[in-house]
Amino acid sequence: MNPTRDFLNTTMLAFQKLGHDMPLFQFVLEHGRTFRAQPLPSGFRRGVPKECFNNALNLVIDDAGNERGLVYCEGYAFRPGLIPVHHGWCCDMEGNVIDNTWDDSEQCHYLGIPFNMRFICEMTLKLEHAGVLDCHDDDWRLERGKYPVAEWQHPLALMLPAN
Repeated sequence: MNPTRDFLNTTMLAFQKLGHDMPLFQFVLEHGRTFRAQPLPSGFRRGVPKECFNNALNLVIDDAGNERGLVYCEGYAFRPGLIPVHHGWCCDMEGNVIDNTWDDSEQCHYLGIPFNMRFICEMTLKLEHAGVLDCHDDDWRLERGKYPVAEWQHPLALMLPAN
């Protein structure tokens, strides 16, 4: 089991008992996939600390046209000794994490959603910032199901484990 999934599920259930919805947690639990952690592979440059969404987006854009086939992912990641945080990273077509923000990515647990690049680019232009989950400036439309799954979900999501 993925400790990130366990944390989100437990926290969401606790908040629901108090009468609060957790649409972001529910969305990631429903659509999220588990990714294989690994150190940042050679050939990738480390990004700016605390700029995970920009780092991941730039990595995918810089990779366009290469045969690595990087995919932008967003969800929650769990670093040992800390609670899971909203995070952005990339993965390859086998579901291996390419995280150029954290320097201990091989020790982390990732639960997130691989996004279609067209959707990510359109949303970045619309919102004027990287990161598509938990977007109050879009009235949380993604989490509320206002965008069809086929519009935002990368086909890789169907090939990766859900738990």
